Amino acid sequence: MKNVRVLLATAELKSFKTRAGGLGPAVEELAYALAKIGCEVSVVSLLYKYKRDEKDNIVEIDYSDIKFESLGKVSFWVGHEKVEAEIKKIEKDGVTFYFLENERYADLLYEGDAFRKAIFLARGTLELIKDLKLKFDLIHLNDGHTCLIPLFFNAEKKYSEDENLKNLRFAFTIHNAGRAYQQVFDANRFSELGIGEEWREKVIWRNEINLTFLGITFSQVVNTVSKDYAESLREHDEGLGEILREKKIFGIINGIDVDYWRMPAMKDAKSIHDLKKVKIKAKADLINEIERRKNVRLSLEKLTIVIPRRFADQKGFEIIFNSSSISKICEERWKGGIEAQIIVLGRAALGDPIGRAWIEKCKELEKEFFGKFVFMFGFDEELAKKMYWGGDLLFYPSLPGKEPCGTGYMMASVNGTPTLGTNTGGMVDVIVDLKNGFKIDKEKYSWGAFFDKLKIISKIFYEEKKKWYEICWNSFNTDVNILKTAKEYLEKVYLPAIGKS
Repeated sequence: MKNVRVLLATAELKSFKTRAGGLGPAVEELAYALAKIGCEVSVVSLLYKYKRDEKDNIVEIDYSDIKFESLGKVSFWVGHEKVEAEIKKIEKDGVTFYFLENERYADLLYEGDAFRKAIFLARGTLELIKDLKLKFDLIHLNDGHTCLIPLFFNAEKKYSEDENLKNLRFAFTIHNAGRAYQQVFDANRFSELGIGEEWREKVIWRNEINLTFLGITFSQVVNTVSKDYAESLREHDEGLGEILREKKIFGIINGIDVDYWRMPAMKDAKSIHDLKKVKIKAKADLINEIERRKNVRLSLEKLTIVIPRRFADQKGFEIIFNSSSISKICEERWKGGIEAQIIVLGRAALGDPIGRAWIEKCKELEKEFFGKFVFMFGFDEELAKKMYWGGDLLFYPSLPGKEPCGTGYMMASVNGTPTLGTNTGGMVDVIVDLKNGFKIDKEKYSWGAFFDKLKIISKIFYEEKKKWYEICWNSFNTDVNILKTAKEYLEKVYLPAIGKS
C-alpha cells in the first residue's frame, strides 16, 4: 500500500471526552484504520476545558487519566487579538494526536463564537506544523469548522513558502452540508481573518462568509460520506450545488470499528443459534438497566424498539414523536397495533429549537405511555451500546436526501439488531429490505409507510421467529468495516489530492 502522511483536522473526537455526535467517531475511527493500512496518520483538534453534563450543566473536563505530552506554545492572531495555544500530544493505536489548548478559544465544544474558534483552530494548526517542523502530504479537513486552514495557507506566505508546508495539499470531507452546519457568518467580519483585502471576493459566497464554501474552493478533492448524499447535494445543493458540481463531489460511505461497537460476547458467534443466545441475554441486561435507571420494568417478550440518537431536524422524528404514532406502536396486535415498547436516548444542541422541542415531547410521551415509552435525556455511549446490543429493532426515520450517511444503524447491525429506516444516506447501500433490515422508499416517506412496515416487522417478530433470527444473523454479518472505508480514502481521495493516483 502506498504510504501517505496525512493530518486529519476535526472539531471533535470520540475518545477525548467531548464527542457531540457522529463526527467524532467517524474521524477518529478512520484515523486508526488509515494507520492500519500503512499511512502515517496524525490528528489535530482542540483540547476543550468544559463540557455539558447529562443535565446540560457546564462542568470542567477531568483529563487526569490521559497522559498528554506538552510540546510548548505557539502564538498567532485571532481577530485583532494575539493569543497563545499550548500544544499537547498523545500517541494512540498508531495515530499521533495534537491538541491546541486555550481557555478562551478551546472552552466548550460548539458553543461561543464559532468564527473565532475556527480561526483559532486553523491558525493554530498551521503554526504547530511550522513550529514543530512536521511534514505532511495533505491535510484532511472535516466539516466547516476546519476550512479556514487552506485559506490561511494560501493567503499567508509564511505558511505557503515554508519549507515543510509549501507542498501541502488539501482534501475536504463534508459530513453534513445542511445550512445549519455550513459555518456561515456576516461578511462584515472579514477583517477578523487578518488577510489581505484581495482575498475578500474569494471568501464571500452569496454575501456571506461561508466556511464550507472555502473548504470546497481551496481543496484538491472534495467528498461526502455516502453516494446517495453526494447525489442529493448535486441535485438539491443546500445552496452550494454550483460549486459542488464544479468540484465533482462524490461519496465514500462511512464505516465503523466493528470490534469497538460489537458486544464482546457476540464476537465468537458462529451461527444463528449462538447469536440468538447472546441476544436474549443482551435484551435482559438492557431491560434490567432501564429498570435500574428509570424504575420502569419493560417486557422481555415484547418487540423492543430503540432510538439512541442526537435530536436534530434532519432525523425525521416528527414521524414518531406524537401521541397518535406511539399509541399505534404500543397498542396490542389484536387491536391493530404493533405491540412494541420504545426506549429513547438523546439530546439536542442548545441552539436547536426543533431538537429541544422533541426533548420536551419525549418527556410528555413518557408520562402518557408510562411503562411502554421510556426516555432518557443526554449522551451516554455505554447505554447506547446496550441499546444496540439488546434492542430488537433500531428506528431510523431520517429525512430523504438530508441524511449524509448515518452510522447508528451500522453499530446496531453488527450486534444483530436490524434497522427500520429510510432508503437514504448510507442505508441505500448497507440495508437490504427484509434481508438484513427494513426500509421505506424515499418517495413514500410518511407515517403510513413506516406503520405498514412496522406491521410486517411485528408479524415476523411474533409469528416467524426463524425468519426473524435469519434477518438478525444477516444484520450481524453486514460488512461495514472501516478498513474498507480507509482504503477508499487512500485510493480515491489522498492519492489523487497529492497527484499520485
